Amino acid sequence: MLTLYSRKHTWALTALGALVTLSLIFAFIASTRYAPTGPTPQEQAQAHIDIWGEAEVRPVNNALSYSGTAHSGATVPLTITPPADAVLVYSIKHPGDQVAPGDLIGIVGGEGIYALEGPLPLYRSLTLGDTGHDVQELQRAIAAVGYRTNTDGTVTDTTLAAVSALLRSELTGIPAEGIDTINPTNFAVLPAGPRIVATAASVGSTISSENPLLTLHTSSAYADFKAPLRDIDTLTTLETLTITSSAGTTQARIDTVGDLETGQDGAYRTIRLLPDDPSILIPEQTLSITTAGDESPVLAVPISAVRQDGSSTYVITQAEGGSQERLTVTLLRTGEGYAAIDGALTEGQKVLLS
Repeated sequence: MLTLYSRKHTWALTALGALVTLSLIFAFIASTRYAPTGPTPQEQAQAHIDIWGEAEVRPVNNALSYSGTAHSGATVPLTITPPADAVLVYSIKHPGDQVAPGDLIGIVGGEGIYALEGPLPLYRSLTLGDTGHDVQELQRAIAAVGYRTNTDGTVTDTTLAAVSALLRSELTGIPAEGIDTINPTNFAVLPAGPRIVATAASVGSTISSENPLLTLHTSSAYADFKAPLRDIDTLTTLETLTITSSAGTTQARIDTVGDLETGQDGAYRTIRLLPDDPSILIPEQTLSITTAGDESPVLAVPISAVRQDGSSTYVITQAEGGSQERLTVTLLRTGEGYAAIDGALTEGQKVLLS
């Protein structure tokens, strides 16, 4: 009984070994007969496939845009000689207003204050017959705002009449016969510059050196931005740029171009702009600054089709029969992913992208 079982077990093992051997032989034959042909996966991954685009007539907007900052101009307090009662009774000028020679700018302690062009060394009250350089400068300033007076440095009836006419132009209570004393407290000396009101004292407050009647901008509000070095030649040929803030939009011209600097994004110059309408500039606010650009339709190709070497700018076109041909072109401008070009290229012609 044991011998019969051993024989059956030996026979089963032999059959199993034969089956495994036949399977291996069949797998070998199949692998040699049906082996895949062509490039390997590695070769396929490294293979280059040409990608083509077409030349087309389309707008190519080469407008440039930047982020800038608004700045207020320099400011100085308006110089006045406060009267004994220096309380501001009536306020006329407010932030953003311009102050011109001859303007009434407020009433302090019952005295009307008029702005006049400097230099104006007022330090005393003047009466008929007084002479001096201070008289002559006052006469010059009064004449400059349109009131006829002598300018020889002596207070005459003509001088008193001219000052009376200036005061009477905005104020009541000036005697019909005119004034007999010129009071320095009636005049404020204007600094040089655009003279835009930056701050104004509150009605009821006391005017002093710490609380001036007005503070004036003596230089215009401006905007600036960092222009990459590659854009400088283009920007400096433009007559105007556009500034947009939360308060509106205005045109601006380039005032100055700063020295070469370097930062994280490369070399740049800081460009300072003077706006046509400074009122839209809110100090330290971020601005949008743009150029107009050219949006006229022109023959263009995708920008990746344009190639350069040491001698020329060119594209590679597809000739008859599928061959590739190098064609020299002139690059006119770029924008929105396209390059406007000039050359012997026709609309619809294929160009090699990669």
